[in-house]
Amino acid sequence: MIKKLKQKFVFFFMLIITIMLIAIFGLVIYFTGNSFEKESIRTMQNIGRGPHSFKTPAPNEPTSGMRFPYFSLLLNEDGTLASVEGGYYDLSDKEFLQKLADTVLASSKETGVLKEYNLRYCRLRLPAAGQEARLGNTDLGESGDFGESSDSEGSGDSGESSGIGESGDSGESAGTEQGSATGQASAERIIFADVSSEISALHSLIRTCILIGILCFFFFLALSLLLSKWAVRPLEQAWEQQRQFVSDASHELKTPLTVILTNAEMLQDPAHNEEEKNSFSANILTMAAQMRGLVENLLELARVDNGAVKHSFQPLDFSQLISEVLLPFEPLYYEKGLKLISSLEASICLNGNPEYLTQVISILLDNAQKYAAPASVVEVHLMRTGKSCLFSIKNAGEEIPPADQKNIYKRFYRMDKARTMNHSYGLGLAIAQNIVAKHKGKIWCTSQEQINTFFVSLPL
Repeated sequence: MIKKLKQKFVFFFMLIITIMLIAIFGLVIYFTGNSFEKESIRTMQNIGRGPHSFKTPAPNEPTSGMRFPYFSLLLNEDGTLASVEGGYYDLSDKEFLQKLADTVLASSKETGVLKEYNLRYCRLRLPAAGQEARLGNTDLGESGDFGESSDSEGSGDSGESSGIGESGDSGESAGTEQGSATGQASAERIIFADVSSEISALHSLIRTCILIGILCFFFFLALSLLLSKWAVRPLEQAWEQQRQFVSDASHELKTPLTVILTNAEMLQDPAHNEEEKNSFSANILTMAAQMRGLVENLLELARVDNGAVKHSFQPLDFSQLISEVLLPFEPLYYEKGLKLISSLEASICLNGNPEYLTQVISILLDNAQKYAAPASVVEVHLMRTGKSCLFSIKNAGEEIPPADQKNIYKRFYRMDKARTMNHSYGLGLAIAQNIVAKHKGKIWCTSQEQINTFFVSLPL
């Protein structure tokens, strides 16, 4: 049962951790990709509105900053290519560029990605009044219809575009072909940007997240195994105590039941005389009384465990309560040749259950008269100590070993390993400890120089 509980704990713990890791890394990847996309589209839109401020040098030109790999296509009203711009790519293949333009025009989206080319596009509609001015600013060479570029970098006869291809031939091709578009008004600009670096960065981020996720998984798996042991330990201890309790209770009940059955069988045997039968009956009564006391103690322990102590707390005079409990014990001590003396500080009041506190004092007084040395003195003291009171019972007797000083509060634990029939069931101190704990107090004992002292500290 405990093993299955640990397995369930680990399973649900790791299930929650796995879901959290997937959610966290998924959000990181999503927002990173979204940020890349927004930044790229924003840059492309800025390029479309002011291309000269974003002019990219040719691949063989030295640069001082980061390159943005883009190129733009200026289209006529009928969708044909009017102008190209951008120095990062070889833009001499006009059929390919027209194919890209047709693919974008076939889509109804303003922005998107052409996955087969790893290109992101952004469409910008040019205002009618500014179309001719836009065309006048394109680097198409000396075509009369388009006008000279204000930023022309080549000679007047070369016809090179500042951003088309890498060689002069490419520039001439572009200038010649665009010159054929004379008289056609341009209507739309399409900016293309390479997304290979974005995809590579995202793939690298995904690999990193997977690696971190695997490491986190095994870390939390080891942590869950440790936590399962810690979380189940109280239940495991309670389970072990319950098993021990059932075993001890069965052992305590088995002996008197065996005696009762044996004597009952002998009573039915006609071979025994009247005196023997009376002895058998007395044995049955003795064992029955012992069983009754054991059962009553078990029921009392169960009531304390179920929290019956807390249900009737009330203000009480603890000094007066102890004085009343001592009175019936004085004759018992006198008969055993023991002397009972008390020193109680008056008017010590606290909040508690008088019935159960009486039981604690009775248990300690009963143990003292059972285990006190013959003709010895038993001392009872009560004093105020700050915000609490200290009750103690001291008697001379056999010393309690340090190991037993902690174990004597366990159920059915007795220093007498032979379990002699002295009407002691090993439950008294367990009941007393539970009652004191319900009152938020402490109980402990000391043993030195043949003097045993039990202390009970209760808050005022």
